[in-house]
Amino acid sequence: MADKTPVAQKEAVMYIGPTKLGALHVTNSAVFKEGKLPDHLVKAIKAKGNEPFAELFVPISKVGAARATLRDTNSDQAKAFKAAVKLEG
Repeated sequence: MADKTPVAQKEAVMYIGPTKLGALHVTNSAVFKEGKLPDHLVKAIKAKGNEPFAELFVPISKVGAARATLRDTNSDQAKAFKAAVKLEG
């Protein structure tokens, strides 16, 4: 799987996963300018086993299609959403 960490993006990205409080502290529909994520989210994405978490940070221009993809339980983003629900923090 290619590295899909949105940090290198120039377009703003939106988080389409479940709201996570605590250490992760990210809310659904949060927007990050120029695709720059806070250090704690970059660290969470890079943690072993959390790689699918990156699927939930989507360029603004693709949010509509990505939200539709969440309805397909076999899609990578739907699987990432389910995994994110279980993430601590």
